[in-house]
Amino acid sequence: MRKSICSIFMLVFLLFVTGCTEQATKEQAEAGIVVICPEIVQILDRLEVDEVIGIVDMEDLPARYKEVAIIGTPETLDIAAIEELKPSLVLGGSEHEETQAPLFVERRMDSAFINLSNTTEMMQSIRELGPLIEREEQANELVNEFQGTMQALRNEVLDKEIATVLILVGNEDGYRVANETSYIGNLLKLAGGLNVFGSEHGEAYIEVSEEEMGQANPDIIIRLASSSAEGIQEMFDEEFATNEMWGSLEAVANEEVYDLTYQVFGSTPQLDYQESIHQLKDILYK
Repeated sequence: MRKSICSIFMLVFLLFVTGCTEQATKEQAEAGIVVICPEIVQILDRLEVDEVIGIVDMEDLPARYKEVAIIGTPETLDIAAIEELKPSLVLGGSEHEETQAPLFVERRMDSAFINLSNTTEMMQSIRELGPLIEREEQANELVNEFQGTMQALRNEVLDKEIATVLILVGNEDGYRVANETSYIGNLLKLAGGLNVFGSEHGEAYIEVSEEEMGQANPDIIIRLASSSAEGIQEMFDEEFATNEMWGSLEAVANEEVYDLTYQVFGSTPQLDYQESIHQLKDILYK
């Protein structure tokens, strides 16, 4: 049976869905969790969850899980290894739900796919998750730290002028525009920037015509690679050098075009969000 959690961490252990008591939920967690999303591994580590029996291969593996079985990568799961572990629950990220969920439905394994589309939702998810796995204190500590960081930033830029920003996210096939519901768009909003393409524009990453971008004429343009693949920065540089449209924008004329690194920002929310927020603050209020 698959439990799909489409509105942020609604959660892994939904009592009203399973019909379990709180004690039964705790016992389910203790029976063993397999995590197929690196970001969720980091969250469970910060919440001091020890009942993890399998994880995907990842960089910066928490010491808590050094001896835990590796069950492939997020893109290439070792389903046989997961079956052998007999987990009570498999936790994944919603970005892979379409391809991964059927694997567990077919094998009658409980799974939950958690929406970590941006930092704000991630923090709300952590707050909801804490009490359900008896980690309320740890969850509140993480959320309160986040709220404190955001409040300090708001106080710091209270009297600053708000800049309008266009965010371009590139991949091997070109680029799209990130609106404010995207991960990077949400970070920009938290830092106090105004995205020229807001949440009313449908999907988090959208196709926008050159005419629309020209009409938006942002104060600042931010460019970000969606992966560590080579060639994306060169693609951006060539596009801006050869397409006359970009030269007509104030951001380009005023040299307000900034490249963010995948190594710092990634493509999904991170618990070490402070560096990302402060880099954006420095761009917006230099």
